[in-house]
Amino acid sequence: MIAAGAAQPTAEADRGRHPGFPSFNAVEGGSGGLASSLARRCLGMEPAISALEIRHASPVDASAMAALIAELGFPAPVDTIASRLDILLDAAEVVLVAARDGVLLGLVTVHITPTLHRPTPVGRFTALVVTERARRQGVGRALVESAERMLTARGCGLVEVTSNQLLSDAHSFYQRLGYEATSLRFKKTLSPPIE
Repeated sequence: MIAAGAAQPTAEADRGRHPGFPSFNAVEGGSGGLASSLARRCLGMEPAISALEIRHASPVDASAMAALIAELGFPAPVDTIASRLDILLDAAEVVLVAARDGVLLGLVTVHITPTLHRPTPVGRFTALVVTERARRQGVGRALVESAERMLTARGCGLVEVTSNQLLSDAHSFYQRLGYEATSLRFKKTLSPPIE
């Protein structure tokens, strides 16, 4: 298991949120402020938020992963996601999931590419998604930081991610975590081979 709370975000970067706790505005319903929220939590008037667990995905996660991938905009049947997960795991690719109380809240898929033109391998996030109900609670940050630690341990000197140009919230998220826009990505859909 990978500890999710190892790196603490700054108040400025996370706008006052603390990893593992919901937005104080959500807890407060927009009123009362941080002090009263913490006081109620300390007095036992609000339930404590369970710790976030970051771990490697397993085949039993396929159903929850299919729901997350659908939120990302790529719906697929559970058996398809299970098959793809098997392929990734057989190829020693990394798929991390974030869970709280046994419920999957997010995932990140990670690929390492050895390159000829760089002195160290390049890490890439090939998918990152947090379920809408758990966004802005530190889940995405915990997934990214866990993946970054894994990539560093495996010798990567750079990590990159592509993000659809229409997803401005995602761009802001990556920028808050220190990522910078450096290049364009070009794509071309390939036709299946003719037999």
